[in-house]
Amino acid sequence: MRIKKSILNFKVFPGMLKRTPGSSQWLSALLVLITCMGLAMLVSCGGSSSGGGTGTVSALSLPSRVELTNTDTSSSSSGAANLRGFSSTAADPATYNASGTDYYNEAKHIWVDDTNALDMVNDILGVVKDTAYTQFLNQGPYLALVKQVGDEQTSQTGNAGTSTTTEQLMEMVVDVSRTDNNSPMIVKIWVNEDDGPGGQPMLIRGYFQVYAGAGDTYQGIEYPYGKLEAHFKGTSSTGAELFHMAMSIGDGENGKIQIQFVEDSAEGDQYQWHNYVNALASSDMSTGNAYVYEAETDWDSGDLDESTYQIAYNENYFKVNDGGTETVYSRDTNDMTYNVHLYKLFNADDGSKVELNSGFPIRIENGGTTYHGYVGYYGLWAPDEAAVENGVEVTHEETGAIYTIVQKSGKLKKHVRATIAVSKLDGIEMSKWDNNQDIVFTYDANTNKFVQVGIRSENTNWQVVETGAGTEITFSNDWEGAWCDSLQAWLPLGTLPTGFDGDTELTYHQETTVMPGSNDFPASDLSLKYYDFNTSSWVDYTYDISELMLKDGSNADVVSTGESQFYMPLVLAADYNANTGGIQTDPGQSFALEIYYSWSTGTEEWNKLTLVQDSSGDYVTFDAPLRFTYTHSTDYDLNADATYNGKTFNLEYDGFSLQVPWAFDPDEDQWMPLINLKDSADSGLTLTDSSNNEYVVKATEASLIMSQVSDTSVASDLEVGSVSAPTLEYDASKTALVGDKPTSVELKVVKGELVE
Repeated sequence: MRIKKSILNFKVFPGMLKRTPGSSQWLSALLVLITCMGLAMLVSCGGSSSGGGTGTVSALSLPSRVELTNTDTSSSSSGAANLRGFSSTAADPATYNASGTDYYNEAKHIWVDDTNALDMVNDILGVVKDTAYTQFLNQGPYLALVKQVGDEQTSQTGNAGTSTTTEQLMEMVVDVSRTDNNSPMIVKIWVNEDDGPGGQPMLIRGYFQVYAGAGDTYQGIEYPYGKLEAHFKGTSSTGAELFHMAMSIGDGENGKIQIQFVEDSAEGDQYQWHNYVNALASSDMSTGNAYVYEAETDWDSGDLDESTYQIAYNENYFKVNDGGTETVYSRDTNDMTYNVHLYKLFNADDGSKVELNSGFPIRIENGGTTYHGYVGYYGLWAPDEAAVENGVEVTHEETGAIYTIVQKSGKLKKHVRATIAVSKLDGIEMSKWDNNQDIVFTYDANTNKFVQVGIRSENTNWQVVETGAGTEITFSNDWEGAWCDSLQAWLPLGTLPTGFDGDTELTYHQETTVMPGSNDFPASDLSLKYYDFNTSSWVDYTYDISELMLKDGSNADVVSTGESQFYMPLVLAADYNANTGGIQTDPGQSFALEIYYSWSTGTEEWNKLTLVQDSSGDYVTFDAPLRFTYTHSTDYDLNADATYNGKTFNLEYDGFSLQVPWAFDPDEDQWMPLINLKDSADSGLTLTDSSNNEYVVKATEASLIMSQVSDTSVASDLEVGSVSAPTLEYDASKTALVGDKPTSVELKVVKGELVE
């Protein structure tokens, strides 16, 4: 169960950040900022530093997550979690799961998704498990480059005929200090956001005062979640306040634990939103009550829509009253379903964790100012003001080596043939772009038709609305098709023959970026042909391997200086010549070739090919994500869900997490994974790459979704309404203590890893 309307007022789905009515990109940026602040402030227990007092000063340990219900689901090893379907078998000395292997030692983190009222708090705390930030206590301000929410931004729309993944990072300055072991730990954070409310630039400041770590005793009281207070403010370039926020975790009346959160934000004079949470729980968090209030301006009417929720729970049940209607959920973990948020990948032979060389941090000097960025497989990330372009020299942050940026205004991708039975598309979302919106549809195996689910566009915040649901989708020619995010591929559905059925094999192609050093990089220039619909004729192109550019017949670069342009398919001239009467007269048959290419060009980063050359002029190569074609089985599903049994998915491992397909669930009002994989030690699942290397999977982060109870009388002893609005108020004097953003700071952390 989750309260349907998001307390955060914005939605983030895996791989893509989109603007929500009533929010803006800056709020997501704030979330990232605060989350990453957690990296610096929520330091591991045992860290220490010499401070201003005498002796050694220790950092404080805070929880990685706060739950109303505090179900004990965490584990530190393969066999520790005592939960249905999520506890790996005991260590086997002869396998990857042997005691002491990376697989066995990889910790799990599981929590109950009892309400989204504390999402912002938990996003602040959520990354503590990946940090080693005790090293920065009392060492002054430092810089961290961190991943934005969703890690990468990637196309999930039929507007693209090819994947448009780019990696997005954000700069954050952090200062962690503590005078002595009897004093609170102070954390200050700064971030500049270009797109604040109303599109205004904004400086975000945050101030944390941490009195006790998780499980510590402070002034005679033990705090399971620690004791802290924090305040945040965003201001425009003129100093005008755009939002403020505060949170606290500590003791309440009668020995209870209290969690409070308040947020007041505005976008211009007409739009505003407010979120308030007050939770009181027993010292062991097994019973408690909570108050949740949210208010948001309706875009159409201009009225303020308000909602108030009252919550009560005990060891067995969780009750929500939303103003008269009571809903009860079971707290029995055996009745709950899983949402897995993070998987790690390991080698099947010895259980060692799979590591990829995906990129490295860089330092850029421009006009006397030092900037920091990151370059890797997905290209370049750097602040806009760094003005990084082709030919600029950058410095490796860790080694000091000098590299030269090579940036091309286009990117060539190779598409290699694959096939899939149409029946395996049953229930899988696809989308085609029409009239500035996605037509979202699935294949219905019962009717043997493609059927519209709804539409999505910028106007719907890229969430599917059920407009046109049930309408049959047809394709009139070979060139028509759809993007399928679950397969990470464009499907030429128009090539299906008349009278096709579920057994018909559909030919599609899987893509890789062509870059020097990769197996797909050609040994000589490629002679290519492209069918131009405007002239109804084939046009000659050449991919020049020395310049890494597509050239037209006059040897000019094929470049767009504005909107993205796609050239697909580009077929090898040899294939064109060998298909007299085939491709030459029916260009749609290009999609049946073993290989074709595509060229994308435009001003967006994902349109460009960005590489780095070392001092010898050699290109630095980065590891591409590992890719797997996976057929789902109910036996591999944590929830024993048969919905996608027998369906095929293309999965990727980017070195951080195994990426599985997600979709928006309107009933839960959030994005959820389509499949939830069991640990390989429980299911026997192995994934095999194109080189026949075998890997095993372990789910390391998952939430449990409570199931609704039809008989609400089972929780008749739970009384809601005993908690009032929070008394916590935002304190401007706290954020005033943060002061001006430091201008000379050293990069210490990139994506959770220390810069050596």
